[in-house]
Amino acid sequence: WVGFEHAGFQGQQYILERGEYPSWDAWGGNTAYPAERLTSFRPAACA
Repeated sequence: WVGFEHAGFQGQQYILERGEYPSWDAWGGNTAYPAERLTSFRPAACA
């Protein structure tokens, strides 16, 4: 899955792999552009 920080698939993108994410920084929310929540999701395309 790809999570986006804004609705409508806008903003920073975060790749979410299978598993559990106990806190927001576990999925990469502590990057240079931190997002404390993701508001839209779509399946990641596999090439």
